[in-house]
Amino acid sequence: MIPPEATTPEARLAEAVRSHDDDPWGARALLMPLPGQLTEPDDLARLAWLAVHVLGGLLKRWPEALAICGQAVAAAGAPRADMLRSLAACATLAGDALEAAKAEQDLAAILGAPTADCAVLIRLAVIEQDLGKDKLDRWLPLLDAAAARAEPIERPAELVRLLAITANNSASLILEWHPAASGETARVMERVARLSFRCWHAVGTWVQHERAHYLMALVLNATGQWPAAAEHARSGLALIRAHEPQPIDSCFHQLALARALGALVDTAGSAAALAEAAASAAGFDDYWQAEYRKTLAAIQAAVMPPGSPPGSP
Repeated sequence: MIPPEATTPEARLAEAVRSHDDDPWGARALLMPLPGQLTEPDDLARLAWLAVHVLGGLLKRWPEALAICGQAVAAAGAPRADMLRSLAACATLAGDALEAAKAEQDLAAILGAPTADCAVLIRLAVIEQDLGKDKLDRWLPLLDAAAARAEPIERPAELVRLLAITANNSASLILEWHPAASGETARVMERVARLSFRCWHAVGTWVQHERAHYLMALVLNATGQWPAAAEHARSGLALIRAHEPQPIDSCFHQLALARALGALVDTAGSAAALAEAAASAAGFDDYWQAEYRKTLAAIQAAVMPPGSPPGSP
């Protein structure tokens, strides 16, 4: 159902961005008319990505995803690297080899980058969209190889930025499915997260640096590397203190820090981090309150001994 307040194409796009994970079919209804209605390049780039992620990745309607993505790219006029990345990945998964090859060639030309470097970006984007919990074991060696191939890439900056985004997304997916990862899953997840971290620190803003520290804190907590996880959480908090308040980010850094310190049996430190997180969360809206409570419950389940009172670290 399209919300009554989504009265403009831009508002419908924003609603699709907000709701697509919870309601992909509702997001599809919002997206389908938009190629002929949006005009701003940033909006069209967001539409192209949503076509790949929602119509393709979530709903597995790859020919439809390719049609919408292609229309968005055409409507933008001058092609953009982020849109060509989306188009190449979408065409690959839709089985249109010619469209995929053309998009890859155009991407290399726009970026002034070697075709082989663009190909590894597209491979990572394809893996990101086709990755599923049931496919993870089969994709894992290919994800590992693609990350290894991407690690030496240092330029151009836009290619490095796009590598950061897709590596972040894949690492986050694996973390969601395996919050206590081990073995090859843990190793590859950490490798991909470190790729994203390195890329964001090469080309990102301070906020992207801070959030890259957060992903590393989560991944290292998941793999039992508690001191390193705590250090990344503290680094993210230090960046926030040095720049400007970010209550949501601060809260979740504190939760990651509490998780690490709890595992290290630093009861006082963990309790202090939980108190800081609770203070930040007091002003959250319903969505972020729910995310806070969910994360807090997971931490308490992981670090509280049986029979501990609620709220104890």
